[in-house]
Amino acid sequence: MSARKKTPIVFSDEHHEVKIYTVKCRGGFIYQLSSYRAGQRQRRTFADLDEAKRMARLQLSQLAGERLGAKTLSATEMEGYALAARQIEPTGMPLHVCAELFAEAHRVLNGHSILDAARYYMVHYDPSRPRKALPELADEFLESRRATGMSAKYLMTARWTLRHLVNAFGKTPLDDLDAGALDRWMESRSNLANRSRNTCRVILVAFGNFLKKRRYLAAERPTVFDGMSVWKDEIVPVTLYTPDEMQFLLGKAGEMLLPYLVIGAFAGLRNIEITRLDWSHIRLARGFIECEASMTKTRRRRLVPISENLLAWLQPIALPAGPVAPYRDVATALDYFCKKIATTWKRNALRHSYISYRLALVPDTARVALECGNSPNIIFQHYRELVTPDQAQEWFNIFPPADYPQCLIARRNKHGRRNWRRGCSSLP
Repeated sequence: MSARKKTPIVFSDEHHEVKIYTVKCRGGFIYQLSSYRAGQRQRRTFADLDEAKRMARLQLSQLAGERLGAKTLSATEMEGYALAARQIEPTGMPLHVCAELFAEAHRVLNGHSILDAARYYMVHYDPSRPRKALPELADEFLESRRATGMSAKYLMTARWTLRHLVNAFGKTPLDDLDAGALDRWMESRSNLANRSRNTCRVILVAFGNFLKKRRYLAAERPTVFDGMSVWKDEIVPVTLYTPDEMQFLLGKAGEMLLPYLVIGAFAGLRNIEITRLDWSHIRLARGFIECEASMTKTRRRRLVPISENLLAWLQPIALPAGPVAPYRDVATALDYFCKKIATTWKRNALRHSYISYRLALVPDTARVALECGNSPNIIFQHYRELVTPDQAQEWFNIFPPADYPQCLIARRNKHGRRNWRRGCSSLP
């Protein structure tokens, strides 16, 4: 390259021209800015070409402003020019730069409001909001739920849901999560039933609300998790035990499992409610079982009546206190029990049976719903007219055998275990 480039970089309008020359200097190049003001040539030298270009645009704007202010601007136009200059002064940018930025933003937004775009940006990407990666936020949510005393089952479900969420979207910024992508992710989990997908959605909505309270998400708008689809529950037939099947199960059960079976069959408590039940909650003298709010699915206290046959089963084996179902994992115990007696455990069939037989015996949907902790609508839709009143009479006439509870002791001795004693504060 020659000492001076033949063709300079030119910035011009209809009246003024600013040129940048490239000059060789000490083995490198410098950039010389040349312009005329008031008939006098002015030169400035820059080591950086981008800086020279920026200054050229600025000088061209100043020259244009001087010409317009001196010759063609009316008083109103001059007032507008001065007002615009004062408005942009806090930005520290020249008027022509602001005009360029506005024009470019206007082009990018295709004519939509720049102010609306700026407000949307601050709502969604407010730089003052704290930022954490999704795995950290999941751990913080779980720790918060644990501190508020949520049940072990809830925590297990929440941990499972968030672990899979992090595996799928752990590298995605929180503000960039998309409801459609979350729905497709949920669809891809083919091993989940729709009811399980809805359970995961409930956990994620709670997670989103938690993030809003901690200011990780904007508080004034719904979270991306609120936009996830609600799945339609599959229609699953209500599974029941017949009186003969129930009589068979009770005839084979030992004293540790028997209270779980009879309370589920003749009081209709949920599986998780029975595992949380203490003998002190069973008020035999007053004729009801007290389900405290902390035990129930709906977090509402309710009283469940004790039927005559349930009283006959419980009274001889009742303890002053202690867990009614003293198992670490009652589901495993039930599977082992059914395998040993060559039958199949029917999931949730104890509660379904109670509600169906109770509704046939007491045709009052609201009353049965209150006793079971369900809505009348659910009771009416799923349990009405599944059994006859005669079958219901047979169900609630399942009483212990004449040698009860001695038969339970004999059954335990048969397997080489220690004798069971009534009145103990806990099972041996």
